[in-house]
Order: sequence, then C-alpha cells, then structure tokens
Amino acid sequence: VPANIIRTIIQNKYQITPNLRAVLILGHIAVPYSGDINPDGHPDHKGAWAADVYYGDVDGAWTDATVNTIAAVRPENKNVPGDGKWDQSTIPSNLELQVSRIDFANMPAFGKTEVQMMKDYLNRDHVYKMDSLNMVKRALIDDNFPASSYPEAFAANGWRNFNPIVSRDSIKALDFISTLNTT
Repeated sequence: VPANIIRTIIQNKYQITPNLRAVLILGHIAVPYSGDINPDGHPDHKGAWAADVYYGDVDGAWTDATVNTIAAVRPENKNVPGDGKWDQSTIPSNLELQVSRIDFANMPAFGKTEVQMMKDYLNRDHVYKMDSLNMVKRALIDDNFPASSYPEAFAANGWRNFNPIVSRDSIKALDFISTLNTT
C-alpha cells in the first residue's frame, strides 16, 4: 500500500479520534521518502531520505512535482517528479502526531521470519513493560571522537541522557565491540 494511502488512513483516524497524539507503524508499512538533501555531506547521497514524519503531519501540503535528483547511488535516494517521493526537504507544517516504527523486514541474518521476530519483540516488550525483565541497568559509551579533538562532543549526549536512566556509577567509557564480546 503506497504511503499516501497510509497517510489518508491516519488522517481519517485523526479526524474521528479527539485525543490521538501518536502513531505506531507496526510491520512492513511503506516508508515515505522526501527531499533533496544530503545530510551527511556526500554528493552521491543527495536526494530523498526516509521521512516517517510524513505520517505525523496530517494537514501539511506534500508535493511530488519539482525535485529532480538522479545522482544518488541508492535508488531510494533518487527523487524525480511523479515517482511517489515528496519534494519537501523540511516539514511543511506543524506536526500533529508522534510517529514510531517497528519493522523486521529484510533481516535474514536472524534466521527467523518477519512475523516470528515481530512476535518475539512484542512478547519481550510486554515482559519489559510489566517490569518482569531481569535487567542490569548500566550504560556503555564508546567515544571515538573525543571532545579534545572534535568540538562537536558527540558523546556528550550519551553522558547526559544515560545519567538519569542508570545512575552515574553505572556508566562506563569502554570499547563497544570488545566489551560486548566479553561482558
């Protein structure tokens, strides 16, 4: 089902549900693409990018008529008029809904079907929400871009956000892969 049809379903539900504030996309539902951007700066990435935000904007005007970018390496990033990918590189209006996505399509390395992975996820999520999951509350930060060399301080977000979740004493600055392999 194309993204514009999914959006129409969401818009209709929004109109009849006064307190609707969020949408959870569960399963392999169309990923809308939009824009003429290359947020990573690579010229061969310029074009449309995944934009689930499209589903959360129930009254904005989204067009597919002006962007004509074919230099992208990935077919998903190519964006030409009439291809079902939107022109907008920024959200055209305020968002009405939060949007989340859970999709296990195209994940053959796990050796399970998409349906089985979805069931496993939902079962584990239920156990977690019921506070029945035995978890060690700790965090790992692998800062490969130290603030002394990179003024952006990429890891600062981890230090700020992990502290209220697991406590300062439970945050460790270690190598990610070797720590996961041994601990």
